[in-house]
Amino acid sequence: MRDIHVRIKGQIFMFDKIDVELTTSNIDEYSFEFNYVFRKDGKSVVSATTQNVYIDPAKMRMIPIPQDQLDFIKTIEKPEK
Repeated sequence: MRDIHVRIKGQIFMFDKIDVELTTSNIDEYSFEFNYVFRKDGKSVVSATTQNVYIDPAKMRMIPIPQDQLDFIKTIEKPEK
């Protein structure tokens, strides 16, 4: 994970029932974003975005996203507005 942004718009308490929507966006050869929306009673209470990259641990450098994982990431891509 390279970057994270969280926006808290409401409260969630332990044992509350929530729905979580997970999509991806801004996909390129080296990175992509996960987009999270947490809903309680149908109302968005938290939204977050994480930017994710793949790292070669031996060289500590970014590497391209493996094709099989890129294919999966694209299956949950957020539609353009």
